[in-house]
Amino acid sequence: MKFVSYLLVSLILILILGILSQSLEPETIPLSKIDLKMIDQHVKINCFVEGVVDADGFLIFTLRDYNNSEITAILGEKIKKENLPVKKDDFVEIVGRVTEYENEPEIEIEKIRVK
Repeated sequence: MKFVSYLLVSLILILILGILSQSLEPETIPLSKIDLKMIDQHVKINCFVEGVVDADGFLIFTLRDYNNSEITAILGEKIKKENLPVKKDDFVEIVGRVTEYENEPEIEIEKIRVK
């Protein structure tokens, strides 16, 4: 009977941890701190949209922050692009994963919202 109780408590704790981990977001960092050492890390950034290009089913954003640091971010199929209210000169908050393209860091967007 003790084993069943321990198993039940363990399963409940795992479920709670799973729910909490989905709601946690990384700390906001400046674009200048993002480099190739951060590949596969999740980041949150606040920046301006300098440009948006639709290329083969992806949206490619050029982003700039207050320090004039710049980075490219890619939005794939995870977010419905036709409902995306983001345009040039918007100030946005982005949560995503750092990736590498042509030996430069870029961000694979997981969440984006206009601030």
